[in-house]
Amino acid sequence: MTKSAQIREMFKENEDITISEIAEELDIRYQYVYQVLRKYCAENDVEMPVNNNGETKADKIRELWDDGMTIGDIAKELETNYTYCWSVVDKYRKDDNGEDDADTTGNEEDHEDDDVEEDK
Repeated sequence: MTKSAQIREMFKENEDITISEIAEELDIRYQYVYQVLRKYCAENDVEMPVNNNGETKADKIRELWDDGMTIGDIAKELETNYTYCWSVVDKYRKDDNGEDDADTTGNEEDHEDDDVEEDK
């Protein structure tokens, strides 16, 4: 059975299971599970799973950003791609400030510039 099929099977058996739980159980990346379930849920008109407290990964990224963490530190803490974190913060700052050119380089007092390698 493929990893994708295993993911779909686990989700069908328990729709309350979280993406993180599936990823941990199968020892695979969160992003892979998310992509498989996103496609499955869209095709079957099923609601995407969320983590135990109803918070999405993007919600957690925004929360950690507001707490003063750098994008690099957020990516490390959540074990996710730096570029994804950057795009969430970029959109969040633009929406929050009502600006189209918000600075998300992290060059502010609370958000120092990051030297972090992207996941490959």
